[in-house]
Amino acid sequence: GKKIPFSPDQTLTGRATYRVDEQQQLSLAGNWVGEQKISGDYNNSCSEQIPSFSTWDARYMRDSNNWAFSATVLNLADRSYYSVRTRCNANLKSIHPEAGRTYVLSAQYKF
Repeated sequence: GKKIPFSPDQTLTGRATYRVDEQQQLSLAGNWVGEQKISGDYNNSCSEQIPSFSTWDARYMRDSNNWAFSATVLNLADRSYYSVRTRCNANLKSIHPEAGRTYVLSAQYKF
């Protein structure tokens, strides 16, 4: 059968977590996404594809009473990649790059 655009045949995610103590933990996650057909290429007529890519993410989390705080770094290695391409002709500027290294802080209150 034909491949569906924006739908890779393979994806892989792995995560390792180290619990420092009862309140703290560190995590490292690796993500890999296989090649994908370009948006709108339902006939699979475009010979080019969105290339596979991989990223690493790191997270620190701390629990304190009813609060949970975390600091996450997505795309730790600051890799340049894209997961959206809307045209087969690369000269038409149809590639939408993903964010580089991204920092996320969060707080959660449990009641």
